[in-house]
Amino acid sequence: MRSFLTFFLLLLSCLSSDGQAWKGVIHQDLAFLKKQAEEGDPAAMADYAFHSLRCLDDLPYEPKLIFDFFKKSAAAGDLDGKMGLAHCYCFGIGTPLSFGKTYKLVQEGLKEDHPVALKLMAILHRRTHDLFEINPAKFLEYNQRAAEGGSLGARYNEVIRHFWKGKDRNYQEGMKQLRKFYKETKFPMAAIELFQKTVDLKEGNLTKEQEEIYRDALHYCDLGEPYCLFEMYQRLASMGFHERSIPFLLKSARQGNGKAWMRLDSLTLGGPFPDKKYDLIAAPKQSKNAFRMNAYFHGSWSYYSIGSVAWDILQKLDEPKMEEALPFLEVDLRKALAANRRDVHGVLGRLYLFADPEKYPDLYHPEWGVPHLIQHKGNGAVAVLGRHFFSAEPTLENLSKGYACAILSRKRKTGPWIDDKVWESQLKEMTPAALARGKQLVEENYPAAPKFKKAATKYLLGLGHLKPQKKK
Repeated sequence: MRSFLTFFLLLLSCLSSDGQAWKGVIHQDLAFLKKQAEEGDPAAMADYAFHSLRCLDDLPYEPKLIFDFFKKSAAAGDLDGKMGLAHCYCFGIGTPLSFGKTYKLVQEGLKEDHPVALKLMAILHRRTHDLFEINPAKFLEYNQRAAEGGSLGARYNEVIRHFWKGKDRNYQEGMKQLRKFYKETKFPMAAIELFQKTVDLKEGNLTKEQEEIYRDALHYCDLGEPYCLFEMYQRLASMGFHERSIPFLLKSARQGNGKAWMRLDSLTLGGPFPDKKYDLIAAPKQSKNAFRMNAYFHGSWSYYSIGSVAWDILQKLDEPKMEEALPFLEVDLRKALAANRRDVHGVLGRLYLFADPEKYPDLYHPEWGVPHLIQHKGNGAVAVLGRHFFSAEPTLENLSKGYACAILSRKRKTGPWIDDKVWESQLKEMTPAALARGKQLVEENYPAAPKFKKAATKYLLGLGHLKPQKKK
């Protein structure tokens, strides 16, 4: 009896999760591992999620399951779970992207030299964010350490950097290593990378190797791997198979690929197809907004789209996801402004004026919001300024500026003061001194006159929100 019990315990220990999936090691019994995970075993949840993340042993890519298992595992204190959760935040898997949360989570893993933590630190040194500057040398240092520790993703990065621009660029060596890595691991990204570089369906008559690569790439698309889906779309479209490419793009977007959502947005603006036969140009406006919003929350956006995304977020602040986006939204709007997208002044000004001062004291800056709105050309910005000044403390300055903004808004037929009853009620709150000063500001054409815009520019330059324009 004792010998049977010993054998049974040994069998369980062999089947229990030992957290090797992030290295590409497949568990001996995935059904048993899943059962453990569903019963709440922290290590099993993390390992099963890594299996799904990498489609190991033909496991489907399930972003919601991946995020939920990692989150529960991390909450129970499992280090692999915490690193998996950091990975989700880094790439927007099942959750909005957040480099801040990624960085915070990996700190514990770095203490243990956890290879996934090292790989994520490498990725952070290649991405643009407000944590620190891009540093290629740091990327190489962290990624090499992660690869040496067995991280499958880091090992892949070590292979494909032979295709990147720079001193390490060596296409022949890269192809040699990519083929070897693909045969050893059947890593989904390696399969699609080889497909892009070696298979041309227009030529036909594929070699045995090409048929295998194409078959594997399609297989990972069937399993729902979002990167493979998007790259399959790109490759098919580039070969002229536009109708065949679109389903891959749509599925990639549904699986959470931000680039796919961005591509859908661009297709609604005209598309790349000469005859527009398979274009999505007929998509309604709300679909376009949804494309941009999904792209943003999965880590992809452009200076062109960020303004409309920000408007949608500010209009939906009752949703927790939207409210949580405010801190990194401000950073991204500032980046767009630095890239000379002056159309974001309006939404950035509103963000500084109306952010909840208790929840977001670093964002609530009315003194910043006012000059941003003065810089904005739209009629709505003047009305927003008027509402701000009238709702603030009733000082001489606030009342007089509110009056000037309201008068200009009435002329432009915007804002609540176009209703005469509302305007008459507002006038009753004006003190004689504020009314006199307000009329003076109206004569000076506040806030639209060049001198006020010039003062706003000077103030924003001092804050560092604007960069000095180069003289031609």
